[in-house]
Amino acid sequence: MNNVIGLSRVTPAARVLGATVLTALALAGCDTVSRATATRQFAVVEADKTGATEVNIASLTDVIQRNPSDAAAYNTRGAAYARA
Repeated sequence: MNNVIGLSRVTPAARVLGATVLTALALAGCDTVSRATATRQFAVVEADKTGATEVNIASLTDVIQRNPSDAAAYNTRGAAYARA
């Protein structure tokens, strides 16, 4: 079968080179490399001018005192502290 399509005359080095070229062409279409011109995006946190953050922290602290094993309350209070 190899003689029919002429693969018996191809050297192993040529096969490796061909496989390398095909792999490089296949990977050239991938868009996994970040571009230098890409703009960076940052999260914006607005300042709380209403005082609601302090009220939320106090309320969550009360919840934690009543139920110290409430992981969600700790997590939410941590997020409130991060915004403060």
